Amino acid sequence: MFAKEIEAKVALAPVVATDNTVLTGNTIDNETAAKTTFIVQTGTLADADATFPTKLQHGDLSDASDMADCAAADVDGGLTDLNFTFTNDNATKKLTYIGMKKYSRAVISPTVNTGNAPIAILAILSGQKKQPV
Repeated sequence: MFAKEIEAKVALAPVVATDNTVLTGNTIDNETAAKTTFIVQTGTLADADATFPTKLQHGDLSDASDMADCAAADVDGGLTDLNFTFTNDNATKKLTYIGMKKYSRAVISPTVNTGNAPIAILAILSGQKKQPV
């Protein structure tokens, strides 16, 4: 029963960040879900001082041209603890979008990253308004 109550989507296919290039996740359609939880997973982060500020964005246009950073009220638990650092090897972070916009995505902006940083993001849609087909 539980499997029918959630839908999983790739929000950011596994990638190895080797510099400070911004990692913009796939645009996730939230229309069928009451909330969308983004699960960020890291591998072994090679750089000794890199940080990875992470944020959620949302909008109503499918081409993502109106995407804007989410306010604290749009993220379950607010905007605290969204970032991770070089010390978060093989870790996961959870960010849950509860806003009213049709689309959302995660964005990671590495800073001072000169090593290999494996990162992936999975989106879990739950509290379905409509069952996926």
